[in-house]
This record gives sequence, C-alpha cells and structure tokens, in this order.
Amino acid sequence: YGLICPKEQKILYIGKTSLTLNRRLGQHLNKAYLNKTKKDKWLLSLICLKLTPEIVLLEESPDNLVNNKETKECEYLWKLKEK
Repeated sequence: YGLICPKEQKILYIGKTSLTLNRRLGQHLNKAYLNKTKKDKWLLSLICLKLTPEIVLLEESPDNLVNNKETKECEYLWKLKEK
C-alpha cells in the first residue's frame, strides 16, 4: 500500500500489511503522536492541518507472501530514504 500526501498528491510512504487498508491507516495516524520518524512528523503535520493521507492498494499478494524477501526489501529501501 501507499500513503498519498493530500498536499502534494504523490505517494510519500510505501508499506505492507495483512490488515484492511483503513485499519492500517488508523494505526499510522495513532502512532504518529510518538513523533519518532520522518513519517510520524509528516503525518502529524497533516493532522494539524486537519488533513489525512489517502491509503491506496499498490499490489496484492497471498497472506503467506506479506513477509517475503521482496516486500521486506521494498520496505527497507523506503526506510533508508527516510533517514
């Protein structure tokens, strides 16, 4: 899935989940208050403006592939960009 910034209209975060997209988005928004990562800071800035990112499905795979090497690599690459 990807989180689309409502201000820039582009994907600023890519992740993976076995949850529903709405549930995963809710987790991101709740966790943003920890303010530990670049993603948290971005989400908090949106919350302060009363904006919410859109969550979109980018690719679907069987449940047993959610933690496979390729999806872990994609998430790792995003986290490198985040630092």
